[in-house]
Amino acid sequence: MKIRSYLLKSWIVTLIVAATSVWAQDLRTTPDATQEIKPFSHSEFVRAQKEKKGIVLYVSASWCGHCRNQEPILRTVAQQEMFKDVVFFVLNYDSSREFLRTLGIRAVPAVIIFQGEVEKDRFIGRTDQGKIEELLQKATYKEESLN
Repeated sequence: MKIRSYLLKSWIVTLIVAATSVWAQDLRTTPDATQEIKPFSHSEFVRAQKEKKGIVLYVSASWCGHCRNQEPILRTVAQQEMFKDVVFFVLNYDSSREFLRTLGIRAVPAVIIFQGEVEKDRFIGRTDQGKIEELLQKATYKEESLN
């Protein structure tokens, strides 16, 4: 009986320790709610360009399967410290066709990376987080380091 009681107590302690460490890890990896992908606003986009900020413009559509795969990756990447000064926008493909035509976007999901008013890169359909992070770093470069 003592052995059974001891095993039960150690099992409970193990569960508590495991649950606590999982909870603590969740706290460490929970994204900072201050950095998010904002709904596209032309005036905010132009303001960010004028301020020479790094900008990531994510073009998505509700009916797009690849968009549903790419969006959580972009949201995760946007939370990283290196992207804290980058402005992320999401633009609905179906409601912004005229503006997208000026950008030359004909497919989704598309991501365009700007440094101020200068387009640095773009990609369509990527879902590899490592490659997405690598490409988005172009939005973090400061103007003086681009010369």
